[in-house]
Order: sequence, then C-alpha cells, then structure tokens
Amino acid sequence: MNHTLREWRRIKEITQAEVAKRVGVSLTTVNKWEEHPERMTVERVCQYAKAIEVPMDDISFDPSIQHSVENATTA
Repeated sequence: MNHTLREWRRIKEITQAEVAKRVGVSLTTVNKWEEHPERMTVERVCQYAKAIEVPMDDISFDPSIQHSVENATTA
C-alpha cells in the first residue's frame, strides 16, 4: 500500500529529527518536504526513502490521499 512521506515515517516510528540527521538537512526542511512533497527533487526523494527504509514506489505524492496510521507516533 502506498503512503505519504509522513505516514511512512510514522509507521516506521522515526522522528522528523532522525530523518533530518540521516539525510543531512534541517528539521524545518523535513517538515516542508512532508507538507509539500511535490516540491522535492528526485534525489531528495531517494534520500528520504532510504532514510526511512521504504521503496520509492511505495510512496504516495498525492496529498489528497491520506490513510489512517494506527499506533503512529507523532513528531
């Protein structure tokens, strides 16, 4: 099933701060990516996907599609 960046991050129980550290960007940048993934470059999507250990093909970039993520942590 495809999920948004934020959904996958929460499923994997990884904080935005941890993604930022793994990718080498600021916490603000990760937040912006999750709010507006359509503005990310392909390279950054690859880095984010690698940081949360999810195949790029499983990431949804349609913000109108959000799934309920049970037991998800918030960051």
